[in-house]
Amino acid sequence: MGTLHVLPTDSAGRSMHQALRDLNRNDAVLVFPDDLSCGPIDSDELLPRVRWRSALHETAEIEAALSSFWGMLCGPHQRVVLWFGRCAAAEFAFLLACVDRLASLPYAIVDVTGLSFPARGTGKITEAAAASCVSLLWPDQLASLLGTEQEASQTWRLEMSTRWRQLKQENAPFRIATPKGLESAPIDVFDTSLLAQATTRWKKLSLIIGTTLAADFPPYIQTGPYMLLTRIVALIEAERLQADGDPWD
Repeated sequence: MGTLHVLPTDSAGRSMHQALRDLNRNDAVLVFPDDLSCGPIDSDELLPRVRWRSALHETAEIEAALSSFWGMLCGPHQRVVLWFGRCAAAEFAFLLACVDRLASLPYAIVDVTGLSFPARGTGKITEAAAASCVSLLWPDQLASLLGTEQEASQTWRLEMSTRWRQLKQENAPFRIATPKGLESAPIDVFDTSLLAQATTRWKKLSLIIGTTLAADFPPYIQTGPYMLLTRIVALIEAERLQADGDPWD
């Protein structure tokens, strides 16, 4: 029986594909097509997520992608291994949602939190980032972790599933990684950080977003550039920031 490696992002999926090719392994790879660290999660139905993402100018293909993912994850197939890091909000949310959906089905986990790899200059990762997020690991680093998966205990499953159901009930705009685990956060949780990077001189939006990600989030990876852009747009609409042109451009 083969193994199905389940990864939280496209980046992690590409690296896993390469790692398996390098080792001449034919294990299957399944990539999660969403980011559950933001947006509505109070329903297992796909429509609320699709509508929310469509409102953010994202494509409607997400409905088919999500339907396919959950069908493959919970369907009859080979051994499942979930890969994640607890310092990345999107990866931790992905893990909690998968645990809740899988219920009593068998699976194993690879948690990269706290692992250390040599730094590689200014490339894909730094040594600090490598301990935070499976999505930033290089293919050979993922390859070195193959075979280290651990079976999920019933106690751990219950703890993770209970936490996810609490977060679903709270249904906050954001979920962020903290020393205590994944926590609900309000819509303006990143606004102070974004405003701190703005000045009375014109700056490119990409610079404000990039410096916010680099300066305020480590050792956690809380959200991505797109969601920070949505908050910048909201701050502009609230006249707390001024823009030259259409910020969506």
